[in-house]
Amino acid sequence: MKPLGNVREQVTRSDVAAFRKDAGMSFRVRPSAVVDGPLDEGSLDLPGDFSLARALTSHKLKFTLTGPHMLCKTLLDNHYGSYADLSNALADVLAAQVAEIDADAGTGRVIRTTGVRTTKPRRRSAPRRGYV
Repeated sequence: MKPLGNVREQVTRSDVAAFRKDAGMSFRVRPSAVVDGPLDEGSLDLPGDFSLARALTSHKLKFTLTGPHMLCKTLLDNHYGSYADLSNALADVLAAQVAEIDADAGTGRVIRTTGVRTTKPRRRSAPRRGYV
């Protein structure tokens, strides 16, 4: 979160206390960062990160990023006033950068994830031998 504009990584004791008042945040002890103003891309450079990763392999590349709805759950919002508005602001910043990634040219895919694995990894099932 630290590359985003108007987001501070320094979390004060009063920030932690405010974060803990929200029952939906009980899965975290403290916020990852604090939003103090309207979000902007700051120094976030997803197209550059994709290009760097793309150059490291000749295989297909799955470039993943955490979705805005999950990101906003880790932040203390001192600006927007609602999860929906904060999530939409995060989505706008991410979408603008993802739009600049030419995944097809790099034989890659850009996938938004929730940041939490919700399914088990797929196993390749070998044919059973000796069974009719």
